[in-house]
Amino acid sequence: MSVSVLVHIRRKTQLGEGSVAEGRSGLTRRWRRLLMVALLLALGLWSAPWVYHTWVGTNLHVVVPGRIYRSAQLTPTELTGVVQRLGIRTVINLRGCCEGYDWYERQRETLAAMGVVQWDVRLSYRAPPAVPELRRLVEALQVSERPILLHCRRGADRTGLGSSVAVLLEGGEVREARAQFSWYYGWFPWGGPARLPQVLDWYEAWLNERGLAHHPEHFRRWVEEVYRPGHFWAEIVPVEVPERWEVGRSVPARFRVINRSSFAWTFRTTPRVGVHLRAWLLPEDRPITDPIQLADSPTDAAGFFDAQVSPGEALEIRIGLPRTRNPGRYVLLVDLVDADDGPFCVYGSAAFRRWVEIR
Repeated sequence: MSVSVLVHIRRKTQLGEGSVAEGRSGLTRRWRRLLMVALLLALGLWSAPWVYHTWVGTNLHVVVPGRIYRSAQLTPTELTGVVQRLGIRTVINLRGCCEGYDWYERQRETLAAMGVVQWDVRLSYRAPPAVPELRRLVEALQVSERPILLHCRRGADRTGLGSSVAVLLEGGEVREARAQFSWYYGWFPWGGPARLPQVLDWYEAWLNERGLAHHPEHFRRWVEEVYRPGHFWAEIVPVEVPERWEVGRSVPARFRVINRSSFAWTFRTTPRVGVHLRAWLLPEDRPITDPIQLADSPTDAAGFFDAQVSPGEALEIRIGLPRTRNPGRYVLLVDLVDADDGPFCVYGSAAFRRWVEIR
């Protein structure tokens, strides 16, 4: 047999072997794809009940058996069923008093018809609770008849915080309270909700500084006497503040701001980032619990520079007071504002207030 024929046969054999190998490789890839699809389908089928219950359904769970429960916002029918089945005697609504809103009015009517007490506590899903609201939550959990149902809109973020406080007051450990922040309840540590467990961090740090183990009485004392929501705590001292000025004009004022929190303040040159000082003219002396209450009031701001103010340090800021074309008496409100989270007074810090006259 000639050499050329042998070479031709060998090449055909090699090509055949390559085709077989490629065929086997193609089958392996197809099996892997089929296995991956099967695994994804199995995972979807396994998680479907959890997804429905947590994101579409009631998100109802036990916090302390027979005493504390948690859920999402329930329809009147769902709420009636849960109250009757679990014997609920108190509902703590963590969305705050929302008179005029359909969900709020229907819930209040449903509970009143069944003789169930409702508490309204205003918590945020993206910032630490205000001092008055955390104290009110503790009070509600202390004095209310059991069983108690806690809820917000989804039953994940604010309800996680409320449930963790309930665990501490029921005698559970801090680690057990942390377990109320979990993907199992629809809570994920990204964005604003990641800040809510900081309340537990601050409380635990306070215990460690004093060599104390957790006890409900220690937690109640901490909330009543020590708790400050992050860096949102200041003392605002007037240095030079006029009591009257003319319509359509702005006048200068000076304030000394003292950091009374345990964290540094960061001032920046842009109003979109960091802390700055702001003044408003209000038609009446009213408490401010939501930044939206200040939305339509004449305002001006200052403190747009780069500076870091550590705990205990002070800074003097000059600000132009707001102008208005409407003469009359107004409450001048001056407060520090966080660009992301609003005025410090929303969290319980004391703002500067004084009646002034615009003429």
